[in-house]
Amino acid sequence: MFSKDFYINAVHLFALAVLICICVFVCDVYLDTLVITKQGWIRGYRASDGNYVKYMGIPYATVSKDNPFGESIPFPKLKGVFQANNNKIICPQVDMLSLQYVGTLNCLHLNVFVPYTKVSKAVMVFIHGGRFALGFTGTFQATHFHGPRYFMKHDVILVTISYRLGPYGFFCLDSPEVPGNQGINDVIKALMWVKENIHAFGGDTNKITVFGHSAGSMITDLLLYTKAEKYIDQAILQSGTAHAADVLWNVNNSVPLIISKHLGLETNDLKEALSFLKSRSTQDVVVAAKNLSIEFRPCIEKRFETYDGLINKDPFITKPSVKNKKIILGHTTEEYNMKLQKPIQYFEENDVFYNMLEYEFDFNNEKGKEAVSSVRHFYIGDKEVNEDLKWKIVNFTSDITFNYPAYRDMDKFIQNGAEKVYYYIFAYTSSSNLYKKLLNISVGRSIHGDELAYLFETNSIPPLSAPDRIIMERMTTMWTNFAKYGNPTPDKSEILPVLWLPISKDSRNYLLIDLDEEMGKDLYKDRIDFWDTFYETYKPFMRPNKTFVNLLL
Repeated sequence: MFSKDFYINAVHLFALAVLICICVFVCDVYLDTLVITKQGWIRGYRASDGNYVKYMGIPYATVSKDNPFGESIPFPKLKGVFQANNNKIICPQVDMLSLQYVGTLNCLHLNVFVPYTKVSKAVMVFIHGGRFALGFTGTFQATHFHGPRYFMKHDVILVTISYRLGPYGFFCLDSPEVPGNQGINDVIKALMWVKENIHAFGGDTNKITVFGHSAGSMITDLLLYTKAEKYIDQAILQSGTAHAADVLWNVNNSVPLIISKHLGLETNDLKEALSFLKSRSTQDVVVAAKNLSIEFRPCIEKRFETYDGLINKDPFITKPSVKNKKIILGHTTEEYNMKLQKPIQYFEENDVFYNMLEYEFDFNNEKGKEAVSSVRHFYIGDKEVNEDLKWKIVNFTSDITFNYPAYRDMDKFIQNGAEKVYYYIFAYTSSSNLYKKLLNISVGRSIHGDELAYLFETNSIPPLSAPDRIIMERMTTMWTNFAKYGNPTPDKSEILPVLWLPISKDSRNYLLIDLDEEMGKDLYKDRIDFWDTFYETYKPFMRPNKTFVNLLL
């Protein structure tokens, strides 16, 4: 028989063992999710859908209360341990689907997603799109578009960032306090934060790939023409370049005056208008801009004694800083498919060719008629637009906005020393194509934004089918291979049956991304050749000063 003391000691030992197990478990949870950065201590939390840690809502900059339309300020040191668990922080905007105002100016945050493995990891920083007025990377009304889970399986760190949009991000004025491109400067501060702090999360500071979609891709490309290129080791440009017709505008002091008038103050004094708008709520300002159908873009800034500017010249006449960089760029098969939704009456009342050309070219009557006639004849001949010819309109709008600018970009990258440039066209079509689903489009192939559901997990579509999962595995493998090795297809495999060849000065190779992948050359050659000739012919008429034209009319 054992003594009473023996049983007591045994119970104590058992209790101690349980306590140690609990402590080990709890400590493991906290130690694995707690990091010390230059900014301070940050605690994340373990994901419930995979073996990775989420750090949500880390502040990287703050907006000045005295000048909310001006440049942001790096966020100060964190006090105590920052609990990174908020993924619902959104910059001010009117939501595209609900048409509700949402957001706060305290939105300059980023999210970091880190797989459990301890090796140093390549870093991928994503910049969302949204025509410089919309978009978020967290959750809004239980909806999310940029879930990280697909990337986490490939052992890379994913960073998603928020930046100011609309009037707070892209007022472009003849004023050193609001010179323009505030949203892009926000992005630069986020990239600086990543460069300075990502090593604390296990990231390799010499392997930072910045990728974006649409407006986010345009921002990424524009940064390659600025001093901020040093924060980008590699780039992936998805459906947007610095050469698109509607990317860069010029200073326009009238916009704050127009919004002020709409809100009750009529003035021609810019300072008075800005002071008035600062006194109004962000909701008032953002909703007013939306109701007035005002759009915002990056701009070519003026130089001031106190501010030298971020973007001072059009990329058409400058060189990108891409020496020794590797770049992926591409687009979908029918980027501007949205025009198919328009009734025939729309095309009878609106000259789509003239409207889009007028944005970039300042024609006199004679030259304008000649130019429009040449474009119209190339795409639809002498026929009036009908249901069948709408597809030709899709080709035209896609070419001038996405396809031809991508070719100009590729050529510039090669001419200016880029080490490798990979070109793709995304052709896969299913019920999981994101934007076709959101916009209720059932005809045609892939449109603008359709590839995103095969990179990021979203609850806006049904679960991926077996073919969908092949495309998802293929795209995330190529994107993360590029981030890790600088080559999207270092080896052939079951999921990567084709080696993706880069372009060269003599060969414009491209990868067709679909279930049946294949390499091709000289995509849309006849159309690209046409635009080469067109721009050369009408170069003297290109607008030196761009002003707003609503390309989505």
